[in-house]
This record gives sequence, structure tokens and C-alpha cells, in this order.
Amino acid sequence: SVQATGMHVLQIDGQFVMWYGAYNGTHTLGIAISPDGVNWTKPQLDGFPCLGVEKTNVLLGLEDMGKCGYASVIVHPDAEPDRRYEMFLHAYPPYRNPSKHARGFPVRPEHADAHPSGLWRYVSPDGIHWTPLEGPLGLKTADSIYVVKEPDGPYVAYHKVGHPAPPGA
Repeated sequence: SVQATGMHVLQIDGQFVMWYGAYNGTHTLGIAISPDGVNWTKPQLDGFPCLGVEKTNVLLGLEDMGKCGYASVIVHPDAEPDRRYEMFLHAYPPYRNPSKHARGFPVRPEHADAHPSGLWRYVSPDGIHWTPLEGPLGLKTADSIYVVKEPDGPYVAYHKVGHPAPPGA
């Protein structure tokens, strides 16, 4: 059984697309598609193996980002074709990831041992094949986040911030 967390659903070209944190013991990023927003299918995609299965709907697995979820996807219809989709993803690269680093992102000296938990930014031509762009971003956030872009304006992040708990809490 798979539990979904941090779902982000958009209606694109007449169908609903959902990016979600798939918790089946792995915390990966999955995709599902629906014609009506009620009945969902998980496309079995070539080139996206996970846990020994060759075709899956897992877009980013443990070896890519460790524990990930809370994807915020933004569609930019007028952008360059390879940047039509933009995603902000909350992830913890050291989680069950042998390299402890986020695949495709540079390793700065302060992250030599492992990339930290944080917010990572990707772009894509189709919402499936994601190219690392930047991260971890400097936004201090806890375990959930939602990012939107105002029309012709700034990005806005809705997120939890962790406050230190008093002794005994």
C-alpha cells in the first residue's frame, strides 16, 4: 500500500496531473494522472526504475534525492520549452541514499559530507523529466512547503518553520 503526502494537483491540457510524495517505505516523488480528478492511474514510465522494478511512476527516487515530497509545480506556458514546468521540492538527500547528496546538484565545501535537508528547484519540458536547477535554497523551512508564483510577480512560499521546543516539551 502506498500513502501519498504533499500532493500537488494541476489541470493541464484537459487532464489532472498529481505529483506526490509516495510513502511505500521509501519517500519518493511519484506522478499520477486522471481524466476527471476522481479516477487516477499511475503511468508506468520507461527509464524510471525503483526498488528493482524497471517501469514505475517514481520520478525521483532515493538515489536521486533521498527522502522527498511536498512538490510544488508551476506551469509557465510562455517559457522556453525545456522550462515549461518548474518544481520546488522539499528533500532530505542523506535519507537511505548511499551518496548522501542530491543527484545533479553541485557539492559545496560546507556540504562535503552530505547535502542538507531543504528546498530544491528543478525545471522540465513535460513535468516528468526533471533537470536540477538550484539548491538547497536558503529558505529555512520544516517538513512541508507550498510555493506559488504570483502573475508577473514574486514567488510566495507557504511553509512551517520549526521553533525550538522548551525543555520537557
